[in-house]
Amino acid sequence: MGLGLSRAKKDDASSQQEPDLFLLVGLGNPGPRYANTRHNVGFMTVDTLGQQTGILTDRLQANCQVGRGRLFDQKILLVKPITFMNVSGEGIGKLSRYYGVPPERIVVIYDDLDSPSGTVRLRAKGGAGGHNGIRSTIQHLGTQEFPRVKIGIGRPPEGLPVATYVLQDFSKLEREKIDEAVLEAIEAVKALVVLGSEKALSGLRVDKEGKRVPPKVVHQNGKGIKQPKKATTAAVAGGAETEAPIGTAAAEKKQAAAAPAAAAKAPQSAMAAAIAAATAAKFDT
Repeated sequence: MGLGLSRAKKDDASSQQEPDLFLLVGLGNPGPRYANTRHNVGFMTVDTLGQQTGILTDRLQANCQVGRGRLFDQKILLVKPITFMNVSGEGIGKLSRYYGVPPERIVVIYDDLDSPSGTVRLRAKGGAGGHNGIRSTIQHLGTQEFPRVKIGIGRPPEGLPVATYVLQDFSKLEREKIDEAVLEAIEAVKALVVLGSEKALSGLRVDKEGKRVPPKVVHQNGKGIKQPKKATTAAVAGGAETEAPIGTAAAEKKQAAAAPAAAAKAPQSAMAAAIAAATAAKFDT
């Protein structure tokens, strides 16, 4: 404990204050063993966003894989903690202090047992809901008030322990839903970055078909966040849930498929060694 605190203080002392930066954090467990498991949809989302934007999470900082770039004109840092899920908040807290990023600019993407598989929910704040990664994040940020994008993985069949279920790979049918949900989650992240939590979550409007949809995002470059004709996302604000389509466009799929293969490769040398060391540690979901 003492060593961890000492390192955190050192990180704070040599800080690089950038309060206008967004931390886009995917939760998961490090290493190839867990890469395709239900518990790793946060990592999957960050990886796909990295492919779309050309941002590689190829640097190590605060026990996290990080990659820096821009989304529209906003500065972002893609983050994947390489500690296991139950202590993932340590690195997030260190990065928040180092860059001086307020909680409202930290978007955390993770799996949700309480939502049907393949659905996406947004929340501006809230408790851990039994998720150890969120519990750790709340502990190390010192607040529950940070936005989240939750990707539903559903509940396990009767008799199957939750700890076993979340560490299983997706079935083929599930994976098709999850691939769609990852693209929806990215659209939700874009809305949060461009609009902020309050507008993204409470700015729902009624379209011509009578569906409730989030406000259209058109930035200064003239490009908008495309709304899908199908795919429903539950947007949660202040405890109230409303159904709203948020994103998956064919163009996004094409862009992700055409991204450089290097973006999906595991980082080399020091990065690989750090991940190997992390995966050798005792595991806890």
